[in-house]
Amino acid sequence: MRHRPAGRAPALLLSAWALVACDQTAPAAAPTPQPAAADDAATPPANVYAGHFTAARPLEEVRELLAVAETVAPPSATRLLAAPFAGRVQRVDVAPGDEVKAGQVIAVLLLPDLGEAATDYVIAQRTSQSRQKRLQQLVALSQSGMARASAVTDAEVAAADAEGRSLAAAARLRGAGIDPASAQKWAEAGGRYWLTAPHEGVVVEVMGHPGSALQQNDPVARLETAAPVRVEAHIAPALWAADFAGFELMLDDAVVPITPLAAARTLSPKSGTARVWFSVDEAGIAAGRTGLVRPKGKDPLFVVPADAVTRTDEGATVAIRDQGTLVSRPVTVHAEVAGLVVVSGPVAAQEVGVRD
Repeated sequence: MRHRPAGRAPALLLSAWALVACDQTAPAAAPTPQPAAADDAATPPANVYAGHFTAARPLEEVRELLAVAETVAPPSATRLLAAPFAGRVQRVDVAPGDEVKAGQVIAVLLLPDLGEAATDYVIAQRTSQSRQKRLQQLVALSQSGMARASAVTDAEVAAADAEGRSLAAAARLRGAGIDPASAQKWAEAGGRYWLTAPHEGVVVEVMGHPGSALQQNDPVARLETAAPVRVEAHIAPALWAADFAGFELMLDDAVVPITPLAAARTLSPKSGTARVWFSVDEAGIAAGRTGLVRPKGKDPLFVVPADAVTRTDEGATVAIRDQGTLVSRPVTVHAEVAGLVVVSGPVAAQEVGVRD
């Protein structure tokens, strides 16, 4: 009986196992699960990097965007109603003591110079438009070699002359307090002019009488009004120029709607703000009170840092945390002042992401 060398059988088994292992690919080891960090649950949306979070504040809580305001008495409550051109009085429709409404006829005047000036403007305007159109046609033809350069030059001179006449006629009307846009109306009226009350009030004096002659700017009547107080405020130009639904005056005991009247042409050199006047839409507000003016939107207004707003061709968005996830929400941008943006949209009681 022959004996095998010791240890040979195990060696053969190991060799066979090695050959089998070479023909098979070992499966990849499964990654060890790692606990997710709290910040990993909030994935920033596209084009938004949130460095930190801050609350979206209601506009009325952001003092630096509210305009300091004061209620003031009107500068004058008396208005002289005068003839814009020389002529005569045809008819007077009021007497001293009469209460009148805005736009009510005070007197009818016959002003031949007004009819002439209005007609001159209408003709000059139409002539200017016609010559400008002809000039454009000749320029187009000259570019195709179908019109001489001299013809274009002549058309340019004619167009400039017509425009000058139109501007001169408009200046004559404006100098008399007549809007050139109403020239067609006065040209068709043939010199008749309806002198109307510019605002509600009481007629305290009548100087013109039927048939009496008038020189330009002669007074016809005096109107007095119990004008309400106005609001004077210093407001950031960006807020004044923005398209808000309106403005409100915040007093200690009330919030009063106000309507813009006018703004100063120059800014304050010290604060860079615009001086703006408003009418008060409610009675009973006395002069001498101070408060704050805030813009009013169709929807609630909020203030966020400028770096919280992402602007694209599709519009503006902010990133907010919604149950631990960072999501984009569309907003409407109304104005931007000193790194702060006034917006409306779904950001009430929300924290917005701000890029660092």
